[in-house]
Amino acid sequence: MRAFRFNLEKILRLRKHTEKGWEIKLGEIVSKCNNVQRKISSLEIERTKNFKKFILQKNGLAYLQLAERYFSRIAVEKSSLHKELIELQQQKEEIQEEYLKASRAAKVIEKLKERKAEQYYREQMQEEIKELDDINTQSAVRSRSVQV
Repeated sequence: MRAFRFNLEKILRLRKHTEKGWEIKLGEIVSKCNNVQRKISSLEIERTKNFKKFILQKNGLAYLQLAERYFSRIAVEKSSLHKELIELQQQKEEIQEEYLKASRAAKVIEKLKERKAEQYYREQMQEEIKELDDINTQSAVRSRSVQV
């Protein structure tokens, strides 16, 4: 039996490659989102930890001003990180949409390949059965002619 050969194999490989590229981009952007979220969480933890320190220490007005500037800087950093996170999440949604499109396109060709392979092997099996029937018929005819 000959092996199945799919005519659109190059297109399937190209679509799989495109899908893989979008998958990698999606992984990168998710990683960036996670990093920014970790930074925001660590800033919040740092702020909470240092806030308790500043409250427990009573060192005068200069110290309170220093604490105020410190907490303002943390608030500005958090705000900046939140904006960055929103932008990254928008990019992630766009990349995810492109990945899904590429994935669907590859799956369409893959399903077609599966159906064509199934049809091919079914036809090959039918041809083998016909050949075996022909061989059996010929041997039956020969054995009858030898007996006569």
